[in-house]
Amino acid sequence: ISKVYKDYEGSLALLHRAKSFDVNGHLFYWLAYAYLELANYIKAFEMFSKALDQYVEEANILSIIGTYEMLGLTHYRAG
Repeated sequence: ISKVYKDYEGSLALLHRAKSFDVNGHLFYWLAYAYLELANYIKAFEMFSKALDQYVEEANILSIIGTYEMLGLTHYRAG
């Protein structure tokens, strides 16, 4: 929903609802992405950090690398 339709507010609503069922690294990653696109850099940083913690627990090496890239982008955009 986020990347295709660019409905970041709608994405946030759905993703926050999804948290009541289960959490994983991808959930936090996409929450962070939506916050990043809405220029809420503090929340984006928080969610990317949670995603990173989850990915470490999941031993998801590729997603760890991608999340570090997005953390860098978040810092860059925040100025």
